[in-house]
Amino acid sequence: MTNLVTRWREEQRDAYEREQLHAAYVRGPLPKNPPDLIAPTKCRVLRPFSIAGERVEIDQTVTLPFHDAESMRFLGKLEFLGKGKT
Repeated sequence: MTNLVTRWREEQRDAYEREQLHAAYVRGPLPKNPPDLIAPTKCRVLRPFSIAGERVEIDQTVTLPFHDAESMRFLGKLEFLGKGKT
């Protein structure tokens, strides 16, 4: 009986220590996204779409954050002209 109680206490202590380690890991500093993901990117529109409710026509030049521009490029809606502000 004593062995069972001792083993149970050790398991509880180990579980508590694991929980504390996990909590310390979760509370650590948040990972930072690379700034290239939000860098403004000049693009030429190949197929019309909307930005903030406004229609963007074909051959128009727009500047979007890189992560949005990459998604739109993958869909065939635009092509990159280069990074930088217009």
